[in-house]
Amino acid sequence: GVTVVAGVAGTLAGGVAADAAGASVRSAIRVCAVCGAVAFVFLELAFWVDAFPAFLVLFFLGQSFAFGVQAPVNAVALRSVRARERPLACSLVTVCIHLLGDVPTPPLFGLALESAAGTGAPTPGNWRAVLGGFTALMAVAAATWAMGEAAIKKMP
Repeated sequence: GVTVVAGVAGTLAGGVAADAAGASVRSAIRVCAVCGAVAFVFLELAFWVDAFPAFLVLFFLGQSFAFGVQAPVNAVALRSVRARERPLACSLVTVCIHLLGDVPTPPLFGLALESAAGTGAPTPGNWRAVLGGFTALMAVAAATWAMGEAAIKKMP
């Protein structure tokens, strides 16, 4: 339930933020960078708190900001191609997100968790360390978006 609500709320909020930031590729990429950085902070905090209510709040906020990149990413894709190429561009963005994220993450996460646990069952500390490590990739994405935004000097 938390992921569904955060997904809807974050996606809508990301769209509003991208619109408010201005109709340019650079501003949309800036929204992605900020959302990614904030998501990283909230998710890292969520995986290290002990109280379940605090975890839920931090996890919801982190996921909301993580989903906040969806609308700006699509705005960049739509603004980067000719009008007749826009349906294909949106399709390719979705396929790439799944191929680079949803598809490889579960088996890679499982391998990392098994490696962290060694020969025994994974402990809560193992889970937290691996979740924290995977969440660090959100910081890498945020930094990449920030570098991309800085590299774009004059784009509509």
